[in-house]
Amino acid sequence: MSKKQTFESNRRKTVVTIRAQIYPEKGGIHSLIVDTPKKPLKTLAEYLGSKEDKIVNWLMNDLGFKKELYEKLFNGEKNVHYFKTVEEPFTRNGENPGDIDLIVFKDINKAIAFECKIVKATSQPNGKVKINKAKKLKEGALQTNDYLKFGFSQVYFLIVILDDGRYYDKENFIFNHTPEEYLPQVYNGSWKEKLDERIGIIYCTIEMTRNLSVNVNNNISLKIKKIAVTNEQNNKTSQLLKEFIKYN
Repeated sequence: MSKKQTFESNRRKTVVTIRAQIYPEKGGIHSLIVDTPKKPLKTLAEYLGSKEDKIVNWLMNDLGFKKELYEKLFNGEKNVHYFKTVEEPFTRNGENPGDIDLIVFKDINKAIAFECKIVKATSQPNGKVKINKAKKLKEGALQTNDYLKFGFSQVYFLIVILDDGRYYDKENFIFNHTPEEYLPQVYNGSWKEKLDERIGIIYCTIEMTRNLSVNVNNNISLKIKKIAVTNEQNNKTSQLLKEFIKYN
């Protein structure tokens, strides 16, 4: 049984065919398959941008991502605060790092700082994957090391993988994603040798499994691969954070 549904958006028509596989002996509909347009839509990078500040902004506006992040870091999302792309009073022009991508805290004296870097994994019609920006992870590791001088309670290197798996063309679209073993330079690259051992590592994967807009079809996964060492936060850092909050 198939049913066609047409959605009108920006003067373009997208036809989505929904095919239901029916097995009466199993009590009705057994599985649902969605056929989407063959013409490629925008890539994840085109939808979300390829700049870290835009990606962080998009993620922190996603309630599911925030909830999972807060659950993993604080065992709950109540009374958690965050600030994006923080510069003064922590950083200044010409200094490294140029800014702090994300600061999250429940207790102002136990703040967590994040440096973010993007990797693009794009499936190809031949079933292979093209990886872009993985070389930037070494630069990101060194930038994250610079965060240690600020004296936060914890520091994390947040690696965001934009995983466009539409061309894998699996029988069920939920499997159109790139497995870890296809990304050795991301998960086990030489960049890890440059990262200070006190810094934690978090992988966030944004999957695009169908030929639909990422705003209506995305799956976000979050994995803490290495827990950051917890330090007693520098008193000056707490005061600078209070000063920042006062004027923002």
